Amino acid sequence: MNHTLMNIAYLFASVLFILGIKGMTHPRTAVRGNLMSAVGMLIAVAVTVPDVVGTDGLTIVIAGLIVGAAVGMFLARWV
Repeated sequence: MNHTLMNIAYLFASVLFILGIKGMTHPRTAVRGNLMSAVGMLIAVAVTVPDVVGTDGLTIVIAGLIVGAAVGMFLARWV
């Protein structure tokens, strides 16, 4: 991926993180703030992982992300 596009994606992810944290300060906007932060994290991971891992280990990373997300969703039901 082009480094300029990566930097733009990182900037966009940072803005989403900041807006997400701001949104989590009020109960009425907390769900939207959490969603914005999650999308920012998804963008940051989607840009970073292929650059660092490459295409060889990408399936292992994706499998780990799916397992971790499933466990997190299961455990979040008790919170």
